[in-house]
Amino acid sequence: MKTQGGAKAFLLIGTLLLAIVLLSPFVFSVISLIVNSEPVFDYLMTAELGFVAIIALLFLMVGTFLAKGPFMLFVVSSVVSVVSLVILMLLSDPPMFLAVSVLILYNLSLVSLLLHGVLSLK
Repeated sequence: MKTQGGAKAFLLIGTLLLAIVLLSPFVFSVISLIVNSEPVFDYLMTAELGFVAIIALLFLMVGTFLAKGPFMLFVVSSVVSVVSLVILMLLSDPPMFLAVSVLILYNLSLVSLLLHGVLSLK
């Protein structure tokens, strides 16, 4: 698939924003290790940065539609990520298994969207 200039820019911005969301817990863990001499890994940070993931999703959507690329991976991953993010926000005192399952599903959908962005840029 050949991507045009505008589509490539949207895909690049969306992919970089998703990479920032997915790498932020690791980066802040290293910063915590340097500052406090103790690593603190915040596994909920990807869900806390959900608004950045939604913005990245919008950039990827525009880039995918402009490039007229494969939509199936994008559509399935974006629906799963938005639904799981809404479920995570609406749950109040859920069972631990449900919360962890939805969080894992959300993170896997973000990884899938990142994969879509990287493959679309090629």
